[in-house]
Amino acid sequence: MKSGFAHFDTSHRENFCAALLLLTMEVDDGVKQVLTELVRSELRIEATSLLLGFGREARLATSLDGKYARVDLWFLFDSAAGPFFAFVEVKTHNGWDPAKVAGQVQDQTERHVAARSERRVHGCLLLAPERLCRLVRAKNTKIHTVSWPNLLVRLRALPSNSIATKHAIQHLEQQMEHSPGLDRSLALACLRQFLVNCVEDIEGNVHGDPLFLTPGDGKPRRVGDWAWHGLSVPFTHGGKKGRVGIYKYAEAPPGQAAALDTLWLELYLGETPEPTAFVKFAPPTLAAEHLDAARAELRQKWTQATERAIEGDGPSGADGDRAMTEERLVSVRDPRLTKLTEIGIGEGFVTYTGELDGRPAFIADCGTLADMLSEEDAIHAPVTVHVFSEPSALQRYVDELRKTKPAALGTRR
Repeated sequence: MKSGFAHFDTSHRENFCAALLLLTMEVDDGVKQVLTELVRSELRIEATSLLLGFGREARLATSLDGKYARVDLWFLFDSAAGPFFAFVEVKTHNGWDPAKVAGQVQDQTERHVAARSERRVHGCLLLAPERLCRLVRAKNTKIHTVSWPNLLVRLRALPSNSIATKHAIQHLEQQMEHSPGLDRSLALACLRQFLVNCVEDIEGNVHGDPLFLTPGDGKPRRVGDWAWHGLSVPFTHGGKKGRVGIYKYAEAPPGQAAALDTLWLELYLGETPEPTAFVKFAPPTLAAEHLDAARAELRQKWTQATERAIEGDGPSGADGDRAMTEERLVSVRDPRLTKLTEIGIGEGFVTYTGELDGRPAFIADCGTLADMLSEEDAIHAPVTVHVFSEPSALQRYVDELRKTKPAALGTRR
């Protein structure tokens, strides 16, 4: 089967990949659901709009200049106002002109299907390698995109026993323009020097010319529920060993799928599994001004983390936990908060450990303080929630606060 697929791997590669997706949707309901839900999510189609059908190579109405076009994949949904189309444009490599692709996707959004001119087009979605998605969005922020890695991660997670599906996923992975780790065309020498400059920005020391890469066999490195590809440079700082690297996550714990959507520039120091500082890494090009902007952002995060450590405002890596976010909720009784365990009470606040949407969380409820304030000073979102990647990270955070800033926890009952 693989050798049969290889017959199409020349100029017709993208057409064949679109046809392969269609075939797999027809024989595997799980694949159909994944693709349909991606289209729904990205194009904001209501869940009540049922899928009526799907296909490929729909010819669009002729434009004013006499040109016609075809869409790679189409989905037909129902609605109270009548059936409507959603399109998917398929690209498998980064060699396309981003401006022309943006124009193509926008054009497809604004045309009708030639044979069904009475049916409106809800929108068009670009399915492409990550770099092309990023460059197209830089040309037109209104373009909706899904990267191949995003789709393939979801397809690999399906509990499918279909041999056709497994072969199809394998073939699609082979045809996308990406390498097992970071794309070699990004110029490893340039990126290594960039990472060395990041180390120099924090006054660290790089010894020799090391550059660590994930294996070339396509298998990511794994720790717990995380799996990633990447490259990094080791260094020393203040007697501690560290590393700074660029990483692409292939797998993430439940609730952390957003980490899969981009590259990350991360700096680790000491034995902690969480980065001391991290930022998204999505420069439009490898030009000096774009890389310098990423360096400045990472240096700022590093400075903030070290200042927190010096001031004793919690562990230096607290905000360095990649999966950590901060949300402000109106009430501690929000149904997303579960398994609350009170750990302390102070003047106007109560602290808890628990979960937010199933993720380990530290919760500070200032609702009692709000009751003491006048209406004009009232706290309208009195609950602060810090979310962590794993229970051990939450426990380290609480233990460190207890040692360095016990007043932030309140008094144990």
